[in-house]
Amino acid sequence: MTLTAVDTPGLFDRRSYTHDMQLVDNEIDNIKNMCIRQGVTEFHLICFCASLEAGINNQDLQAIEKFLDYFGLELAQHLCMVITRCESKNEQQRELIRAEIERDTYFQSITRRLNKGIYFSGALKCDDWNRANDAILLQFYNICEYRNKLIELLENSRTTFKMKPLISEHKSSTSHSRPLVPTADDQQLTPQHSHCPYILMNCSHRQHQYKSNDIMYQKDSLLKYESPRLIVSHDISETDVKKICRATISPCFQPTSLYDTNLKLFDPYSDLCRPADILDFLFPPIEHIDKNNHKYIICVSRHPATKIDVYNLEKNLDHRLKLSQALEVGLCNHRRKIYNECFDELVRQITIECSERGILLSRIRNTYRQMMNDYLNNYLSANAYAMRTLLLNEEIKIKLNNQIDHLEYDIEQIKKQLINAEDHF
Repeated sequence: MTLTAVDTPGLFDRRSYTHDMQLVDNEIDNIKNMCIRQGVTEFHLICFCASLEAGINNQDLQAIEKFLDYFGLELAQHLCMVITRCESKNEQQRELIRAEIERDTYFQSITRRLNKGIYFSGALKCDDWNRANDAILLQFYNICEYRNKLIELLENSRTTFKMKPLISEHKSSTSHSRPLVPTADDQQLTPQHSHCPYILMNCSHRQHQYKSNDIMYQKDSLLKYESPRLIVSHDISETDVKKICRATISPCFQPTSLYDTNLKLFDPYSDLCRPADILDFLFPPIEHIDKNNHKYIICVSRHPATKIDVYNLEKNLDHRLKLSQALEVGLCNHRRKIYNECFDELVRQITIECSERGILLSRIRNTYRQMMNDYLNNYLSANAYAMRTLLLNEEIKIKLNNQIDHLEYDIEQIKKQLINAEDHF
């Protein structure tokens, strides 16, 4: 049995709404490439770990969804969730936690993809160990039960999920990302395996630089992009970016500065500003480096929308919603993501026709997204607070029941002593 733990840092570098999901794609590429480089290409089980004390936040759910979107629904056949820090929870409390997660409206789109189920784990608390508390025995029994169930799950996992190669060895060595799996150069005793039965993925969120080998936008995205344009194999300035973007509609046009050199402000109402420049501001161009170290830049489409384009947008929207099995009501990340792409495409079309209206519509879009994120954070915070309150009340209830049992036992003992005393006299 071989166990490989893979940490997933840098999944969320939230610099803008546009770059968010693209960064996730690139980081998953990095994880995949490093696993393939180490010869880890087959997985029997994939576990996402979340702490009970920290809670399951929005980024954890988005990470699971992104892995499913990236590798396909086949991944769900090998996917499970492990909730840690549950060493002091009894069977009844664990069932309450599991039922609460499965019943929650926001988690339903995720829990139905966890075909291997939800499991628990924990470790002995140092404070209880040092104080020789009676609770340490209960924690020990719970931890043994957790581990037996996880071992049984690992032993019963027969089928494998196979990962296909993506890049060459040379490209992996030139990546600026920190290795996610130790290499043989870093650890002399690291063996090479032909396959790995089990993989644990713990979602943490750290920012770092990276390079990509795939185009960083979805080819089936509702937002239209131009074809990638080759730049140079070295870093380019903002002026070079604007030259390439403008070349899509006016190759001979001499570029002008769009930013104030002192305030760094964008003036969309300037006479020198064109719709293409505003599009680059609303949807920043994407830089891409292929396996041959060639740099490309990808801009949103500059072509005005026709009646057929609007009809196809509606048709593709319905098709994407049906294909992703998005929920019609309630919270659904799939539906929200698709609607965001559709909204971005509408902003692009309107910006080409009228720059001012496009800017106003983009502000409405950003305000709406910020409002939805605030609502979501409040909802998750309220759920976490309700869960902690419920578990705390359960613990208090158990303690009170134990006190009642002790008091009843003391009463029985006192009654027996009283009867013996009466018989004696």
